[in-house]
Amino acid sequence: ETALTTHAAAFFAWGKLPDSALLTLVNERYNLPLPPFGASWSPDSRHVVATRIDERPIKPYPFLEAAPPDGSFAPVVRTARITLLGEPTPVMTGVVIDTATGKQTRIALPEGFSKSNLIEVFGWSGDGKRFYAPMPGNGRDLELSEIDAETGEMRTIITERAKGFLGLNSEMYNAPNVRLINGGRELIWFSQRSGWGHLYRYDLKTGKLRNPVTQGNWLVRDILQVDETHRRIIFTASGREAGDPYRRRVYRVNFDGSDLTLLTPEDADHTLSGQATGAFALFFGIKPGASRISPDGTRFIDTWSTPTAPPVTVLRSTADGRIITRLESADVSALRAHDWRAPEHFVVKAADGKTDIYGAIWWPDAAAGERVPLIDNLYGGPQSSIVPHGFTASGWNDSFAMTKLGFAVVTVDGRGTPLRSQAFQDESFVNFGDTMVDDHAAVVKQLAARYPRLDVGKVGVTGHSLGGYVSTRAMLRYPEVFKVGVSSAGSHIYEALYGTSGVFAYPDYGNGRELKPTPDASPANYRAMSNAPLADKLRGRLLIGYGEIDENALPATTLQFIDALTKAGRRYDLVYLPNVTHRFGSGGDYFTLRRWDYFTRYLIGTEPPLPPYPSK
Repeated sequence: ETALTTHAAAFFAWGKLPDSALLTLVNERYNLPLPPFGASWSPDSRHVVATRIDERPIKPYPFLEAAPPDGSFAPVVRTARITLLGEPTPVMTGVVIDTATGKQTRIALPEGFSKSNLIEVFGWSGDGKRFYAPMPGNGRDLELSEIDAETGEMRTIITERAKGFLGLNSEMYNAPNVRLINGGRELIWFSQRSGWGHLYRYDLKTGKLRNPVTQGNWLVRDILQVDETHRRIIFTASGREAGDPYRRRVYRVNFDGSDLTLLTPEDADHTLSGQATGAFALFFGIKPGASRISPDGTRFIDTWSTPTAPPVTVLRSTADGRIITRLESADVSALRAHDWRAPEHFVVKAADGKTDIYGAIWWPDAAAGERVPLIDNLYGGPQSSIVPHGFTASGWNDSFAMTKLGFAVVTVDGRGTPLRSQAFQDESFVNFGDTMVDDHAAVVKQLAARYPRLDVGKVGVTGHSLGGYVSTRAMLRYPEVFKVGVSSAGSHIYEALYGTSGVFAYPDYGNGRELKPTPDASPANYRAMSNAPLADKLRGRLLIGYGEIDENALPATTLQFIDALTKAGRRYDLVYLPNVTHRFGSGGDYFTLRRWDYFTRYLIGTEPPLPPYPSK
């Protein structure tokens, strides 16, 4: 055993998960099994690429733990070094360590690298002397860099530019669709430069594009396997076949872009997916699963379903998609015995009157002719879509459960969400939240015309996290549509949040400055996203819930929004959850009951039962 680094200090450490990953308090409480963060081995184990983060200049951000879990009575102040919007970010240092000699070679990181969390190594050259990683370029540019392990010098190979969201997968939380091939001489690269997410093959020596691997008005989702023997890629995609553009299918294509073959012809959602990455995987406890493709690349396990058809799992050939044998058909008889019903899918127009958007509605038990209230159960964000397109996802949140209380429940993926074109997702890049709210209000109006049984005088809206923000904003901007709202863990004031420029536009404090000149400075492009300036627009009933140690949606932003509601003289209801993080964990069941009670009381007009509640 050999120490590779020395001279570490508190908040200036090697392998530390940065507090900006928003898991500091969760880790303190649950002691997550974290590997050394930002460290990567070379294939021959000769070198380690390591990241050191200097968080010492960052002011500790306080959280009040009012009811300590150890049973003591004095509140405890916990802190995390979280950089707020417009504040300097931690300084990142990267080195390559020679494990044989102990030599450390500093990597010549670009100026904007401090906005990143780690050096994400995509792969190494065949001789082990160079490795490849994404780096920030000018403005919002994303570059693929080649780093010399001996000198630390960098060479830019690919520069990716976009006016809106920029990433290396169609879903922000999935691993990059980037692979080194041909002994590290070529690269498969993901880009949305055409307006759709596709794969491209590059020569790493010259940096020149050899050929597009995929192209067209459809979307590559995840690379499942790169088969160097047969020089082909197996991947999932959506939108290429007619019908629902969100349903995943599996394809095979040669490195040169030839012989694109559909391997899963069933009109269903084929649920092979890529690996979640980074802090997201840690936060949700997602562990790497076994590959569904055989090591020799000749067979794969395919599971498909629709919202109404239960999952079927088969073994298929990668040559032509032929089914070799059926492995399993899900038995859902017990589910149906509990009167479970699938949602009904629909397609309506966005608020622009021309863009198709997709949604699902769950119907309650109701007598013929009886009108039912409607709840919009939303999320709203560029990270993920929520409308179910397969069977096992058809219970988004507690949508079906709420039908048992007498509500119709709807989910919608409006403009600004992923898995469509680049332009569709970019609708939320600058005008974050408002385009989605406009679409949700437009959907309610169209559903009212399509389904006369809906009582559009009784419409509720609810959501968690970004959904908490968007559901509240819907109440503020469309009080004539949304009468009752339940918002949890919402990020209501973006100027008071941590820096989100890795996702959204950079803050502008005047003359292009990204750092705020005074503590109360508010950039116009972020101020427009905040709910506080709209506080006086609240007309309906609003229940707000938040956890006191939520690092993702900082409690102070909720309280600052509540302060704005108070000053505007608006009535609101509040659920404060001690010892609860962003996921709501131990407080989730309680808040779910409070949400059901709130909608039952103010939409249906029935007083909910008093405790003790019925058992689950």
